[in-house]
Amino acid sequence: MLRCKKEQLDVLSVEEASLKERPVWNDTLRGILVALVKDRRALWDARFRTSKEKTMYYFREIASILSNQDERMNEWSVLDKWCWMVEMYMRTVERPSFDWRFKGAMAFHNEFAANGVQYIGSLTPEILIELTSVYGETEAESQEIKVNMSFKSGVSGLIFK
Repeated sequence: MLRCKKEQLDVLSVEEASLKERPVWNDTLRGILVALVKDRRALWDARFRTSKEKTMYYFREIASILSNQDERMNEWSVLDKWCWMVEMYMRTVERPSFDWRFKGAMAFHNEFAANGVQYIGSLTPEILIELTSVYGETEAESQEIKVNMSFKSGVSGLIFK
């Protein structure tokens, strides 16, 4: 059955995705995204060793589910959003004064210290700032990214290594 499901999901290249219009994220989609990722432990638990293909399959599967709400959804937009959410979550963990509204929903990362680390540093500072302008809802989120860019200098490209 997994093989049949896998064949039904269209693979989209990064180049094709960059030409498409971004989906609009609302609270419902964000909540569903967090629940779907949490349900796929291999995506967030650093103790799992998952191949790039399997990881992208999971994000493609999530995008397929979310496309019921917004047909522009694809695996790359879901991955962008997830990487951004992990970056924001890690900032709330390291700086308790930064109160992010999704901190509680993403608390499942607390189970193991390295959970989510595979996504940290996968966004360049420029892309992180751009995504914050798109996804950020408060001035505190934008300010946190600007203040905390020095954190990015030592970590880069950890995803899929």
